[in-house]
Amino acid sequence: MTAPLKNKNRVHRSGLAAIQLILPLLLLLGMLLVLVYFIPSFSTFQMLTLGGAIIFFIVCMVNTQAALYLLILSMLLSPEFVVGETKGASLSRGVTLRLDDLLLMIIGFSWLAKMAIHKKLGLFLKTPLNKPIFFYVTICLTSTLIASLFAEVHLATGFFYVLKYFEYTFVYFMVINHLQNKQQVKNYVGIILITCTLVSLLGLAQIPSGARVSAPFEGKMGEPNTFGGYLIFVICLVTGFFLTTPSFKKQILYGFLIFFFAVPFLYTQSRSSYLAAIPAMLSFVFLTKERRWFFIILIVVGFMLPYIAPDQAKERVAYTFEQGKNRTDV
Repeated sequence: MTAPLKNKNRVHRSGLAAIQLILPLLLLLGMLLVLVYFIPSFSTFQMLTLGGAIIFFIVCMVNTQAALYLLILSMLLSPEFVVGETKGASLSRGVTLRLDDLLLMIIGFSWLAKMAIHKKLGLFLKTPLNKPIFFYVTICLTSTLIASLFAEVHLATGFFYVLKYFEYTFVYFMVINHLQNKQQVKNYVGIILITCTLVSLLGLAQIPSGARVSAPFEGKMGEPNTFGGYLIFVICLVTGFFLTTPSFKKQILYGFLIFFFAVPFLYTQSRSSYLAAIPAMLSFVFLTKERRWFFIILIVVGFMLPYIAPDQAKERVAYTFEQGKNRTDV
């Protein structure tokens, strides 16, 4: 019984090793073919951009950690530009890309190249999030394809947005493979908090204009919902630190950051982000040992919000329930 089992495990490992070698090479080959096809039509600026991308690719190969630091900083602190208009009723603006999208692709391809060279680097390590990620990606793909069949979503538009989700899933597995110690985790979290502090300062500077607060460098349209989602994610991260740290000084720091990030969050007027904050905060009641006093704090904040929230946020929420009252066609 033992010998067949060992042979089976050996075959399984050799199969995974073959996939890990072949898949990155195929993807890299596809990228090279695309470049060869488009390079003859590149302008001088595009050639310079390609040269910069190649240099960054080499940096990623040599020092992945430095590349990930740059990626974290660029996520909300990089310019956004339109790469093409999409037809259909699903989206009224063009498909947009940020600098971090390009960096993400370069880092991804560099990681594939490293996997092809170093067999110890895994493709998909086994983590508790693997199944939820798989189900989420499957739902995104299925819903996008079904919506495109019924002409509710333009396929090209859906493809670009779902591709962004896949990119960050890939980064998750890349970081998991790269982590070696707790200090690396602390460094990444520190960069995340610094980035969020900078974009929050820029968000506070937008409040006097009266417009919805959005991430910097997004142009005229802006994406307040994206900024709101980013802020609530980091607020949850800091709330977890606040509830688990034994240091009173750190609790004061984390409490200040929660309040500091919450101000631009309210001014984003993002109803989906407001809605996400409710289950996000309630989940801490079940996850933390100090659930009793934290639940009391949530109740107090809930009662105070109608009085301390900015008028723009209250009007935005009220509009959700009042927008259909005067309609005569329903």
